[in-house]
Amino acid sequence: MKVFKSIAVSFGGVFFAVVVVAMVQQLGHKLFETPQGLAGATPEKQIELIRAWLPTAPFGSVAMVLVSWISGTYLGSWFSARFTAELPYAHAAPTICVMVLCALLMLLELPHPMWMNIASLLILPAGYWGARMGSGTAAGDQSASSGESDGVGSVGGGSNMGAEDGE
Repeated sequence: MKVFKSIAVSFGGVFFAVVVVAMVQQLGHKLFETPQGLAGATPEKQIELIRAWLPTAPFGSVAMVLVSWISGTYLGSWFSARFTAELPYAHAAPTICVMVLCALLMLLELPHPMWMNIASLLILPAGYWGARMGSGTAAGDQSASSGESDGVGSVGGGSNMGAEDGE
């Protein structure tokens, strides 16, 4: 049963990430202009229209795509890590990998601006931070560091650096 939950949580994170990407990109379509004629065009014609429009596209419409990738990765990784008790980063890894692969395929398919190619690397730290926040280790790090700052060394074989008792 544990394996099934592990697989379900990982797939759930990927699904959640894709839903977030779609929602943010729909918001981008509402806020910024899109090429004319996309609605009734075939997929091949849509690619041609976007390829011709992309060099003159407003900054905001291109940036919303990047925002969708980053927010989808963050929230999908958060979801995966939040709903598992063990190995939160391993459960978030499929979400991060799928999002990196999708972004890479999109960047290779269409001629994006150079800044977007570079900024798409933010997908990786977004996935890491999403998993970290979902697992609750960020709150745990804060409480552990506050316990060490009182001058008492760590208990249980940890480091005693910073201890005031002369060790």
